[in-house]
Amino acid sequence: MPDGQADDYFGKEVLEETKSMLASLQMAEIQGLAQRLARSDAALREALAELEAEREDLRNEKVHLNETIALMMKEVQKLQIGANNTVEPVLDEGPLDFVGRFWETMKPRDTAYVASEHIGEIRRPVSTEDASVPHSFQEVQELGKQAVQQLTHAFDAASSSSFWGKAQGYLKEKQSELAGAVAAIGSQEATG
Repeated sequence: MPDGQADDYFGKEVLEETKSMLASLQMAEIQGLAQRLARSDAALREALAELEAEREDLRNEKVHLNETIALMMKEVQKLQIGANNTVEPVLDEGPLDFVGRFWETMKPRDTAYVASEHIGEIRRPVSTEDASVPHSFQEVQELGKQAVQQLTHAFDAASSSSFWGKAQGYLKEKQSELAGAVAAIGSQEATG
């Protein structure tokens, strides 16, 4: 770099300080500095080349990903997915059919034992019958029906209380207020 450009780039004070520092050094020390600078320059150039190669790879990957996304969007549009051609999901079982499956996984077992500190094992079921634990699906279904009946009776008892009547009156009052507010907004939108 010519002296004029160095003055513009670094500033005169920095160049003068550097020259005075270099003047006080021996030739061997200056050669050592030059070798270290050359190695640092080579390492930085190598790192720059690697980063530029990585940048090019990332650009190519970006182009490839954008092309893939555009292709997928075009293919998805061909499917014309919408409310008119999709199927409404339907349950494969009745509302209480899951109770039997759930009971099989959660029922209390007296056949479990600890094989080691971290492993538990289940033995084959013992043939002794316990009347308090339902074993068949019908028994579980019957228990479910009884639970629903008990809940219904409890709900009927709660609905006949004075608190329930107050709550229903409050609910009806708020529903009428809400209906009035919706009607007012609807009339404002119709006129506006």
